[in-house]
Amino acid sequence: MEKDFKHERIIIDTSIFTNPDVYQTFGASPTDALRTFLEIIGKLDGPTFYMPPTIYHELLNFVEIKDIPSELQIRIFQKPPKRYELSVPAFLLYELIEDVRHRIDKGLRVAEEAIRKRINKGPKASEEIERKRKTSHEKPVFLFPDVRMTEEIPYKTESEALEAIAIADLRKKYRAALREGIIDSKEDVDLILLAKEMDGILITADTGIVKWADKLGIRYIDPRMLRGILDTLIQQAHK
Repeated sequence: MEKDFKHERIIIDTSIFTNPDVYQTFGASPTDALRTFLEIIGKLDGPTFYMPPTIYHELLNFVEIKDIPSELQIRIFQKPPKRYELSVPAFLLYELIEDVRHRIDKGLRVAEEAIRKRINKGPKASEEIERKRKTSHEKPVFLFPDVRMTEEIPYKTESEALEAIAIADLRKKYRAALREGIIDSKEDVDLILLAKEMDGILITADTGIVKWADKLGIRYIDPRMLRGILDTLIQQAHK
């Protein structure tokens, strides 16, 4: 099995380099993680790594390009899926529609709860403002490749501050209700289609992509195990 793995095609997602639980096994930042990853796979004869162009361009938004080795495009090959040639089971469309419908209802309930809290005043403004002052300066954590959990919210008066806090809380909960555990972008679809087309192994920290890959019978690996797998392959290559 280990010998066969060297001949596998690995499809990787942006989340490998933006999710702290994963990228910290390679480096202290997304840029460090990508640089280390490229150095490691450069020492291997296999497997081969691929990334859809949409994912590649997304990744470049989260790293310092000037600090990334020029070998990036020959270590991780860009390949778009054959979107007009691939087919997927019809039941997936049925399930996706049902899932979206459920999430819309869930998002509505989140909005209703936020309104009720606002009407009932919610937590004391001073306590909530102080809590936000502390959390807004925390190190950003990526919930999705394009979303940060914390952000600086400017405000002038106590009323504006409380309103900003309420909106930030609503956005966070609404985003979680609608986006967690679902494929919601063309990048997600490209990953799944490419893995299916190439019969590759998908590596992503996005639970939504994993969920739908599982439905399609696409193989995947826990991204937290990736560093250990690569280190093992290097050790075997030097025996």
